[in-house]
Amino acid sequence: MISAVFVDRPRLAIVIAFVITIAGALALMQELSRWLLSSTGMKAVALSPKAGAHGELCGLLCIRSALEARGDARYVQGTDSRLTDARTPTAHASTHAAAGSDPLTVTSAQISDLTETVQDIVGAFLVAGTNVTVTYNDAANTFTINATATGGTTDPEVVRDVIGAAMVAGSGIQITVNDAGDTITIASTAVLPTRQVIAGTGLSGGGDLSADRTLTVAYGTTSTTATVGNDARVTGAAQKASNLSDLTNAATARTNLGLGTAATTASTAYATAAQGALADTALQPSTAQAINAQTGTSYTLVAGDAGKVVTLSNAAAITLNAPGSVFTAGQRVDVVVIGAGMATVVGTSGATANGTPSLVSRAQWSAFTILWTSATACVVIGDLAGNVIAALVERAELVLGGGL
Repeated sequence: MISAVFVDRPRLAIVIAFVITIAGALALMQELSRWLLSSTGMKAVALSPKAGAHGELCGLLCIRSALEARGDARYVQGTDSRLTDARTPTAHASTHAAAGSDPLTVTSAQISDLTETVQDIVGAFLVAGTNVTVTYNDAANTFTINATATGGTTDPEVVRDVIGAAMVAGSGIQITVNDAGDTITIASTAVLPTRQVIAGTGLSGGGDLSADRTLTVAYGTTSTTATVGNDARVTGAAQKASNLSDLTNAATARTNLGLGTAATTASTAYATAAQGALADTALQPSTAQAINAQTGTSYTLVAGDAGKVVTLSNAAAITLNAPGSVFTAGQRVDVVVIGAGMATVVGTSGATANGTPSLVSRAQWSAFTILWTSATACVVIGDLAGNVIAALVERAELVLGGGL
């Protein structure tokens, strides 16, 4: 029957063969799982493919489970209750020193051993003489000096003599026993370094460092004194009273200062405040005007057009806008109509344009001037058409090339 199926239905034959292969693979996996369970004693086996690290982890977990199963306590976890004396690590400071360690600040309360150390040193320093005992009570922090001679006395004089004889001066120490004055003086014989502020030539003041010291420059006309800039003893020095008249070469001095002839030119030769604060911005006489050529049918004047010639060239009618609050009183713009289209001046942005007999150029090559009388008012002066009709007639004649 299977053969017949294979022959009659080849696609089904492929499916059946695939099923047979899957079944065989599953059987093989089941057999392998049984062998692994039998050999390892595990409760279950997974045959899904994993990374190598998964196998290593599985092995470690198996070892731990085996140890726990037989009660072997050879390891503990961080939460194990047997860690009763575990210490929490001390947290570092939020910032570290450059070497990587926390800075340590020691207070006087933290060096309580200093007094004890000094007492121990003094205790070892004292040497008992004949018939004298020196007792250092470390616990009570006391020194006791007693005379031990037979028939001894507690006379203060005797005690002072004994103490004076028992004290030995160390290096840099001098002990003086004044028997008559009943005193013992301990003084340092070390030579302490001394520093002084010494006034050099031309200076006065100074002294040791026992107090604040001031150094003062000693000005004068004698030797070892300092001179000021206008001192006559300085050869070639300009004298204050001469007001620069004693300069060797005044012209060279002016050149070095970058003054040029400005230092000798009268103030009336320069621009006034109304003309401009600087020479390069002051109104200057000029034989040539800059030209701003325009070829469109509309143009709005700008502040930079002041003092320039604006040319208008277009075959169609041209609108020339004169805006308010751009120019100041007294500024002017010259206009030349070099094209066939006539130009009409129009006040904009709050400005009023005035002119007579009109605000329209008369013909090609007409020229006129726009003079500003205030920031918002201007007058058009020049070759203007008598009226709009006349301008249109001029325009038609130009187009037709003759009279109407």
